[in-house]
Amino acid sequence: MEGALIRALRTAKRLSQATVARSIGANQPRLSLVERGHRKLTTRQSRELERLLALGEPSEDDSDPWFILVQHQEGRFEPLFDANDRLGIYRERGVAEIARQVLELAEIPADVAPAWLTYAATHAVRRLGKTATQDGVFVVGFEKSDRDTAAALVAHVGSIIEGESDGGEAAKRLAAALRHRGRPDEEGQEA
Repeated sequence: MEGALIRALRTAKRLSQATVARSIGANQPRLSLVERGHRKLTTRQSRELERLLALGEPSEDDSDPWFILVQHQEGRFEPLFDANDRLGIYRERGVAEIARQVLELAEIPADVAPAWLTYAATHAVRRLGKTATQDGVFVVGFEKSDRDTAAALVAHVGSIIEGESDGGEAAKRLAAALRHRGRPDEEGQEA
């Protein structure tokens, strides 16, 4: 994660640098340098940071956060929706980063933020209404090949529209359906 995004997520959760640093096995001066873009974290520290700062709260079914494209300003995070009003949820940070780079080429600012699945589903429900289904969200990360992943990404990311929303029980149902949809079956394909 970029330093500015780390700082924005940390302050949105009202956590001090010292608290976050302790939680990920670093010290406060190092985290300060990371937030200013002068240092990097280890892979393990980065994963712990994603879990700690992920948007929303984990449910009992969540083991790791997913990734969504967001725009943020003054502590507010707005998930980005595609031209078909679908929210992209990415299982792998690297694939979400490709989507962010595509948007950058189109001069659309975005960040890749870790998010718990219920948070993402809540925003989809807020945008699409209580009748939101799996069709209102596309999950990227279990495609057959990198080429298929890139094709799906380009097809879904064309033009992004900001979303404003609120959730509830419908978001929980949608998150559960997406959790099942995002699990690979025995052959490694999307279930």
